[in-house]
Amino acid sequence: MKRLSNIALLCCIASTLILASCSSSTTPAPDKNYFPLTVGNSWTYDGVETEDKSGTATDIDSTKYTSTTTVDAALTYQGKSAYRMVRVTSDGTKDTSYISKSGSQMYSYIALNPGDGGGAGAVGDVDFGSRWMLVADYNATSWTILDTTITNIPFDVGGGTILTGKAGVKISGSKGSVVSISVGTETVQAQEFTMTVGMTITITVPLLGDQVIPINVIQKTYVAENIGIVKTETLPFSITAVGNTSASNGNRETLKTYEVVK
Repeated sequence: MKRLSNIALLCCIASTLILASCSSSTTPAPDKNYFPLTVGNSWTYDGVETEDKSGTATDIDSTKYTSTTTVDAALTYQGKSAYRMVRVTSDGTKDTSYISKSGSQMYSYIALNPGDGGGAGAVGDVDFGSRWMLVADYNATSWTILDTTITNIPFDVGGGTILTGKAGVKISGSKGSVVSISVGTETVQAQEFTMTVGMTITITVPLLGDQVIPINVIQKTYVAENIGIVKTETLPFSITAVGNTSASNGNRETLKTYEVVK
């Protein structure tokens, strides 16, 4: 059986869920075009990682970058009419995602398989499945994106010790208020959406019993009519496992320029 270290597992799954779900937080109302999907449309963002300083998400200046997302193609993907979204960052990293609209509902094809955790003793993956998911219903104020659990996961805790555990994950979304956001020289009205990724890792430790490791990641997305995503922010979070706390940076991207055919 393949193995995966506990910290690598947590970080890989959490980051995969966030990245895979980024484009799914753009829930428009039926009469508003919050996400123009004409092929060739593109959005360029200024991005930066953030860290928790006394409860405040603070920029880490050395991590600044830019990213551009483009509607690359309209096509049929895994049985649905969809749009292919290609995201390229200033360091050359390229990601591809797929979204599909059906009436008042939006779907995203999410591959929840983090892959190789990397690092010493971390070989293997944990697969939550790859499928189209109903990530939003335009007529709802809240919705569940994913609610699943995988059992009998091997955790490599070092020294040749393998423990067994399970991982449950629930992703939910909700619609917030309308706020003013600056985009270049203009100020736009943007609808706020919040995505919450909740995960619970349970590891059975000899003599100690079940050790529960909760993870909660919050991402806010702001979309403007006939423009698209104008801002995303994933808040910094921490993971506490067996008395040890590990901090994970957040991330913020703000729209810089865009080319959109409505």
